[in-house]
Amino acid sequence: MENTIWGFDALRYAVHIAATTLALRNPDVTLDNMNLYAVPLGEDEQRRVSLGSLEFLGKGVPTTMLGYLGEEESVATKISTAEETKTTPLPKRFDLILMNPPFTRATGRGKKKGIKGLFGFLTDPAIRADVLNVYKIVRKNVRDNLIHIASNINWMKHLSIPKNLKREFTRTLFSIGQAGEGLLFLYLAYEYIKKGGRIAFVLPRNLLSGSAWFLVRAMLASMFCLEYVIVSFDPEEGYNFSESTALSETLIVARRINDGKPDGKTCFVCLLKKPKTAIEAVQLAHEIVDSYGTRSEELNILEYGYGPQNVIGNAIIYTVPKAAMLKNIDNWGKMVSFIDPWLTIESLKIFNGIIDLGGTIVKIPIKLLIKIADIGIDRHQFHDNFEIMESKTPGCHPAIIGGGEEVRLKIATTPNAFILPKTKESTEKYNQFKSNLLIPDRIRVNTAHIISMYASEPLLSNIFYAVKLRTNDSKALKSLCLWLNTTWGLMTIIANREETEGPWISLKMSHWRLLPVLDVTSLPKEKLNALEELFEKIKDSDWKRLMEQYDHKSPQKERLALDLEFIKILNPNLDEKVVGEFLRNNLYPRLFSALKRWIG
Repeated sequence: MENTIWGFDALRYAVHIAATTLALRNPDVTLDNMNLYAVPLGEDEQRRVSLGSLEFLGKGVPTTMLGYLGEEESVATKISTAEETKTTPLPKRFDLILMNPPFTRATGRGKKKGIKGLFGFLTDPAIRADVLNVYKIVRKNVRDNLIHIASNINWMKHLSIPKNLKREFTRTLFSIGQAGEGLLFLYLAYEYIKKGGRIAFVLPRNLLSGSAWFLVRAMLASMFCLEYVIVSFDPEEGYNFSESTALSETLIVARRINDGKPDGKTCFVCLLKKPKTAIEAVQLAHEIVDSYGTRSEELNILEYGYGPQNVIGNAIIYTVPKAAMLKNIDNWGKMVSFIDPWLTIESLKIFNGIIDLGGTIVKIPIKLLIKIADIGIDRHQFHDNFEIMESKTPGCHPAIIGGGEEVRLKIATTPNAFILPKTKESTEKYNQFKSNLLIPDRIRVNTAHIISMYASEPLLSNIFYAVKLRTNDSKALKSLCLWLNTTWGLMTIIANREETEGPWISLKMSHWRLLPVLDVTSLPKEKLNALEELFEKIKDSDWKRLMEQYDHKSPQKERLALDLEFIKILNPNLDEKVVGEFLRNNLYPRLFSALKRWIG
């Protein structure tokens, strides 16, 4: 243990706790040395900046580490070649790297009570400025290196982005600033792990789906075999693994291979209930390892082959081929979108233009939303450009403000506020992006009623994106609104989500842009006319909460009517009785059960 285990942390007390924990594994053995070190975070007396363990990035070695040595509390250890006071022979590579790193953005914590603490610790403005400047340089270097790695895989081919939009998506997907510190620590592990070695990390679940994590997914796809992805669907004990957060997290295990071959597979583990003790966790881990590659069913995303899910204790496990991981590199959350793998498969079929009604196949035209529509401004741009007014004044424009349940009860909506542009450019933005169709940037699934809304007049909103079809066809826009509120539209939206905390989900502009939707611009006139009639028929209906709409005992009649009439318009030859029975007896009960297990 003295020679093989190394530990690093920015906090002295964390190093001492680790030393105590390791020593208590066998109290009868006297330890002469422990390779556990605290790497300073902040500035020293000479104003030299240290970023804690991130000092190791770029094969760098911290100039000062505080080591825990036997009975001595700590010593200053010089390990640079310039000052050979003491040399600590650090391994160049490690066989196994385990981390539960800090997640949030360096500047994003400690804002309560007016305190703006960098990394959650540094509140001195002068130190903050110096450390942040160094941190930004390190982050830029990591980003440049990740872009170089991503260039080795033809990611645009997998995403099928139109050529005229590649630059915009490159800017969005190549930005790592919103991912936080966890991304940098994951890259640090990549630099120090041996070929064939493994890394194991606890990270935010948006590692799988966030646009800011795209470059890391590219790195994992090309430089590692992503062996395990573990997520929690436990509404009682939480969707997290860390004690310091309640947000949704994932635990990944990856092996360094460095070959980029499109073979291999990833084992996904959906925890119905998290283990409550270390013994339970170890037992479950052994069972999963024993099943991985033997008894577990392969969720073949490319061919849609599917067998019964493999249930082990309180976990559902299945494997996904690497080729499918590459194809869906924009959002790996699609692979674990529902606790019922059957629903995951069905949502992926819809992404490919296939609606399976229990053996009856309906093929629909599908396109990425960005190919047929423009999406308006986000909440930050909204508040930068507009001021919310208490009453209508000259120069004001209609808007939807807020997103409580009272706003989302009906598909049809009307303005509830007025906004005043701050500049001439703000007025231009309003005229450019205003639209009748609104889609949310966040959804609380346990209290949501409908997904998209259609406003009585073109407008903007502070928490909804405005969607404008390039064909400027109101019938097609109403049809798209209906599609997003059908069960099949809902399934694709949930599958494409960025999960914040269980059913509290986020849908960034990039998620909507890359969402495959019904191509309403290609539908013939008679279908658009029929869909407009359906829209007018149900637009003022009051919708129950989503889970109540799919109640296995008594689904909401408006839900059944919308789905049944919508699919009949797309394919008039369907047997309405057969389709209705499939919805009531198969799809709805499974969706209700999946939502209930997820939401609680």
